[in-house]
Amino acid sequence: AGAPTRPSVADTVTQLPPINVQDARRTPVTDRETSTRVRMDRATATRFLPQTVGDALATVPGVELVKTSPWASQLSIRGMTGDRVVLMVDGVRMNTVRGHGVQPSLVALDNVASLEVLPGAGSAHVGSDALGGVVNVVTQRNLFADQPRTSAMVRARGSEPGAAYSQSGRLRIAGPRAGIEVGGGIGSTDYLTSAEGRIPDSGMREENALVHGAARAGAATLDAEYSHYPARDIGLPGFTGGAVIEGSYPLQGRDASRVELSVKGSGAFPEFRVLGSHQNLST
Repeated sequence: AGAPTRPSVADTVTQLPPINVQDARRTPVTDRETSTRVRMDRATATRFLPQTVGDALATVPGVELVKTSPWASQLSIRGMTGDRVVLMVDGVRMNTVRGHGVQPSLVALDNVASLEVLPGAGSAHVGSDALGGVVNVVTQRNLFADQPRTSAMVRARGSEPGAAYSQSGRLRIAGPRAGIEVGGGIGSTDYLTSAEGRIPDSGMREENALVHGAARAGAATLDAEYSHYPARDIGLPGFTGGAVIEGSYPLQGRDASRVELSVKGSGAFPEFRVLGSHQNLST
């Protein structure tokens, strides 16, 4: 008997219908981004009466706090903290070459207009240290209005336990050509209390002051701001063998100045903008 024969396999060809591209132009979509962005307005950020900006950011999914006291904290995004997270105020970096990250509590919560969080690597936008993410604290408010307008606001909040409280006020005068805003506030939290009494250097006292002005002449706009924010009696002492190692944490603070000049473009002349800032972080 001969060897068994196998059925042959015939080659098949599938012909697809033609595709006609009528218009190959591509229109950019401006409202799409390649990264995730979370934005919190002031009402959302202060919904649960946070004491600091860091406490407000803790409500954002993926953001955690590395707290060393009721006031002092560092941001952790996607498991990265310290200088792997960039913190900015109105687009100006707070991270310095000293390392160890920056305190989000150095921005007064009363001055916050909104919070923007970009989880994930943002090195292409703000630098190689933004591996964990970027947080931008927005404090700038528009000081121009079609008609002269004056507004005043007074805030007060408190919480227990902890005997925390804060009070602040703000006055704003806006007009077609110029505007000015002044504000300030104070706040504090009580010392932590243990079975052996109050723990030294575990409370907080803070104050803040803000002066913001803007003027417009033709196509040019000048915007200037100065803010002052010190915090005292912050930190937690160490514990070794049941004995309290007392330390002095007299002050952490931030003084910041910002000046921005912008000129609208017209015809063949492009838009012109210069931003200058100076900040002093004291510890």
